[in-house]
Amino acid sequence: MALLTVVQVSLSATAEHSLEKFNEAVRNVPEIESCLMIAGSFDYLLTVRTRDIAHFRMILGEKINKLPGIHQTSSFTVMEAVKEPVG
Repeated sequence: MALLTVVQVSLSATAEHSLEKFNEAVRNVPEIESCLMIAGSFDYLLTVRTRDIAHFRMILGEKINKLPGIHQTSSFTVMEAVKEPVG
């Protein structure tokens, strides 16, 4: 899959059960390559790999925005990977 998008996620609640429900659900979305819990102005940072922008739009609307506890998302399309993790 060619397009990489980074998505900031804010949850409506961050109680332990809310986090657990979100964590469990995000593991079931194959297009999400990574999910990192963040200390800061938002709660999670996702990396999402899709075929193209139309596919990403579908994944965002039909899967990511329907994850439990989603309050808000902000998406950033990667133009170039300057350095990526090895192996």
